Amino acid sequence: MATIITIASQKGGVGKTTTALNLGYSLSRKGKKILIVDGDPQGGFTAACNLKKKTAKGLLHILDGIVQGADAIQPLYHGQLAALGSGVINAEDIALYESAAAGEQLATVLRDLAAGYDYLLIDAPVGVGVIVKALLSASDLYLIVINCKAGTMKTLPRLMKTGEWVKKNVNSNLEFLGVLVNMYDAENPSEVKIYTYFKSSLSRKFFFDSVIPLDNQLETASFRSVPVAMVAEGAEVAAAFDRFADELLSRVNDTAETSEAVDTTGSDGEKFEDDFYTNLLKELCEKSDYYGAVLADEMGFPLADYNCPINTDALAAFTSVLGDSLEKAESILEQEDANNITLEINESDKVALRRLNALNSTYFLLVICPQAAVFPGLVELTISEIIAKLTE
Repeated sequence: MATIITIASQKGGVGKTTTALNLGYSLSRKGKKILIVDGDPQGGFTAACNLKKKTAKGLLHILDGIVQGADAIQPLYHGQLAALGSGVINAEDIALYESAAAGEQLATVLRDLAAGYDYLLIDAPVGVGVIVKALLSASDLYLIVINCKAGTMKTLPRLMKTGEWVKKNVNSNLEFLGVLVNMYDAENPSEVKIYTYFKSSLSRKFFFDSVIPLDNQLETASFRSVPVAMVAEGAEVAAAFDRFADELLSRVNDTAETSEAVDTTGSDGEKFEDDFYTNLLKELCEKSDYYGAVLADEMGFPLADYNCPINTDALAAFTSVLGDSLEKAESILEQEDANNITLEINESDKVALRRLNALNSTYFLLVICPQAAVFPGLVELTISEIIAKLTE
């Protein structure tokens, strides 16, 4: 029976479906017999490979008892690779799909489909809904695909917690393989900074060493509905997927031999207790006239927030810019203790940034408030509690 691997993401647009196709193709070229299943009712993989041109039948029709698995599975590009579309056509189909996922039927069907293959790869829906939980319940392993944006990084904890919940409550054999960074732009300083920061902050095997570069040939391959290795000028990014396939096989073997799961915590083995800090920020805002507040790390990545109206990517950039401005002002004014900076954002409101240090690390408390607001003693009390918790 095949090893079942769910390919997941919490955020759309990170290249999850592209990864499923190209990983499957790379594994098949290494002699592995591969079945890729479109587990997403939106049918992204089905559309990407033009499976409906071959047959409209898919996973939904198997769940509904209309066809047997073998009648819906289609060969893809060569004999070692096959695919099963979603079979979803309308909203009623999605409701049926979700109903099957809520019970044991979806997991049972997937395990039956795995017979005769080395690996069954599932292109999961985005998010952590009932279908994703059902797919993880049927899987041996899962990996997460991300791009190197602050907003995407923030989605990782929720998806990781979903995997941990499934392992604890439903499928004790489920193991986490790692995170694949996709569409990485090594020429973008922001992406390089974010990737370097998180790679050094988390456990060694949390991220795959393999990185898939941003490459226009992926778009060309998508337009032609083929793996990038089948595009004349796609050799470089195809080689990246081949390296990823080799690393994945190595991790699968390591997991099978040692039953050692990838450490999903930080490099020091501790998790950031965001509930504690969120409650502090909530109390700060409720006792003052602040609209919202955020606690961010030195990269501007939000560690906790309350009622923040700014999206994560903008917040990270905003905090980084204000933090840099604070450092420059500190240097120009020759004032070592310059820790506050404010910026008017419209005629009535402003943001205020307060820098704090704990355990040789820099953090930022950012509040959104009326222009007339000042940093009262309550802010300093909140900062004291944050530092005390950070240094426990």
